[in-house]
Amino acid sequence: NRILIVSLYYSFSISIFFIFSNYPLIYLIPFFISSILFALVSRYFLIYLSREFKEEYGEDPVKYAGIIVNYFANQNAEELFSINNLLSKMYSVKEIPVMGLAVKNKDNKIKGIIVFPYVHPGPFGEVGCSNLPFKLKNKLSDISENILVFHTTSTNNENCAGEEDIEKIANSIKNSIHALKFKNTSSEGIRIENDFEFFAQKFGDSLFLSIIPSKNGFDDVSLELGMKIRRKFLNSKTRHVFVVDAHNNFNKDYSVLKDIDLNVLNGLKEKLSNVNENITKCGFSNVYYENDSLGPMGIQTFLVDNGKKVAYILFDGNNMQYGLRNKIREELKKYVDDVELFTTDNHIVNLNPKDLNPVGSKGNIDDFMKKIKEGLDLAGKDLEECSFAGFTTKCLLKIAGKGYLEKISEIIKRMLKRLRI
Repeated sequence: NRILIVSLYYSFSISIFFIFSNYPLIYLIPFFISSILFALVSRYFLIYLSREFKEEYGEDPVKYAGIIVNYFANQNAEELFSINNLLSKMYSVKEIPVMGLAVKNKDNKIKGIIVFPYVHPGPFGEVGCSNLPFKLKNKLSDISENILVFHTTSTNNENCAGEEDIEKIANSIKNSIHALKFKNTSSEGIRIENDFEFFAQKFGDSLFLSIIPSKNGFDDVSLELGMKIRRKFLNSKTRHVFVVDAHNNFNKDYSVLKDIDLNVLNGLKEKLSNVNENITKCGFSNVYYENDSLGPMGIQTFLVDNGKKVAYILFDGNNMQYGLRNKIREELKKYVDDVELFTTDNHIVNLNPKDLNPVGSKGNIDDFMKKIKEGLDLAGKDLEECSFAGFTTKCLLKIAGKGYLEKISEIIKRMLKRLRI
């Protein structure tokens, strides 16, 4: 309808000219015929352009292109609902692991929950799984005020469709923490470097294992590789393994890490089998910091003290400015024995499709460092003896699926080729 109206503008303007001229109105006929032909051909061209997308997903891509552009401009709830509705139609149901580490204090209260959902917090804004850490915190706030949502080994293939899926993740966590067996010891942190850098620490019968893109860089780790690594470390003493992508060294040329030689982990596995475990204190903090490259969860700190202090610092953002990790670690190791930095990969900071907006790329670094130290200090003041219990469950979620991005990219490429006509 809009195309038809636009196509008649020229005819309308010519008609006004003819009304005030001496030319016979019969000369208007070619203009009206050309306008009608333009309207019909334009409508056919749009059908031709979008037919493959419609056949695959049952929706008009031109309509949704407008909705997405409007969402980037205004972030209205109406556009958000429409985009998530499209994702629900495009995605398929898949069983996804959801894991976590519950931390309890001596008063038998849940002090915090560290969550490892194997979904990817994208694609952008509030769409789909984006802003997952904040949404999960709100849904779990009745259990604890300290909810940390780490970026697991997941890619855009594991984006979920929206609010209904996030509700399922929250419910699975709530159902999992009722019958847990807690243990009040943890190991020292173990770090190895070969082809890749790994950092691991045991909490009770659970293992927190981080892959760090400091040597051979990567952007995201495939779910399949994460599950292979997990299985390598599972045994009778380690019942839960949380494999995390630290996502803390941004480079636009990095790609998804899909495979490694698992033998590089043999040294880490051997060290963990002989590691001493000690009674543990831990503390949490959450510092909210106004910064364009940080999401609403700001800077979260999980501090562990079992004779040696290890700080886990989680930034609510999408990756970290290249080289910033090393600067922050060097500064913070004045106060703790070891420290590792993580980002949630929250795509809420990606409202400009051309700007991935890594943590530290905007704002004053000195002010940023002060806030990080403030969080570490608050976590230190919160230290108390704690116990830990891991859990592993699964959820049926609507997920983008393997090859989803490649498939839709190919469809769009073919649309653009037609568009050249």
